[in-house]
Amino acid sequence: ENSLQVAIDITDGSISSLSRSWTEDVTFDSAGGILSEDAALDAWFDHFDLPMGYLQIPVALDPKAERAYRKLEREMLLEVDEQTITASTAAVLNGKLLQLCSGAVYDVDGGVAEIHRCKLEAFLETVERLHGEIEFQQKEELFSVDVMLYMNEM
Repeated sequence: ENSLQVAIDITDGSISSLSRSWTEDVTFDSAGGILSEDAALDAWFDHFDLPMGYLQIPVALDPKAERAYRKLEREMLLEVDEQTITASTAAVLNGKLLQLCSGAVYDVDGGVAEIHRCKLEAFLETVERLHGEIEFQQKEELFSVDVMLYMNEM
């Protein structure tokens, strides 16, 4: 199925991502007549009134995830299956704890170690309920959602 997806950052109107998928080779005669990014944004905002808003939904960690959080916080080291998560400084620890709260943490080799699905499950319930767009603070959250949505389709 041919598709083109454009994501616009709601905070400043910039294009945050662009992806395309084509099942066949597509060629275009010329770039003539294509709107500039600014003209496209102006057209969008002239025709759609989208109030920005935030919905804060507290999500409690399950007991296993909470134990992992406390262990990483205390020891700056966490073993998950065969993956090792370390934090060499307080700043790195802060980032790792934020990642853990999101559900997945980068290990020492750059791999992603899944810790829990509490936030992902709450996210899916929210999307179902609100039928809206959700913005992510951590890129591993987006990766986890992609994986979870894929697994839910199976």
